[in-house]
Amino acid sequence: MRRVLWLCLAVFLFGGCSGSGSSPKAQPTPCPSYEALSEPSKLPKDIDLSAYGTVISEEIKSGFLISEARSDLLVVEADPLIQRDLFAHDFEVLSHDNEGFEAEIFFSRGKEIVGTFSLHNLCRGQIRIKLVLGADRYNRGDG
Repeated sequence: MRRVLWLCLAVFLFGGCSGSGSSPKAQPTPCPSYEALSEPSKLPKDIDLSAYGTVISEEIKSGFLISEARSDLLVVEADPLIQRDLFAHDFEVLSHDNEGFEAEIFFSRGKEIVGTFSLHNLCRGQIRIKLVLGADRYNRGDG
């Protein structure tokens, strides 16, 4: 019994036997290439996704505008910038979560607009910023 306890303690402390000393470090994920959207046109004037990075897509789907950008900012840098801009344009932040590697910001302006910003580490040195925005104008399809 005592031998089993020592073995468990050794495995716990030293992580088992690897034979070569230490394991090789994982290489960072390379950043994917993307093409910038020429003219983002469906976003409201007071939500400028291009202020945080390069807008690469936007589409209206099921009554929501879905737009995506790539940014060289860190999640912890982009998050407060987005929140400050939302407050400056009379949006209310309903909920917020920032874990350092990802963040979500849920916001609204009265009953007319609701939305979510999702920020995620994409690869080394780049994050994905996704905006999902609901407003009556997207239900009508006139963006």
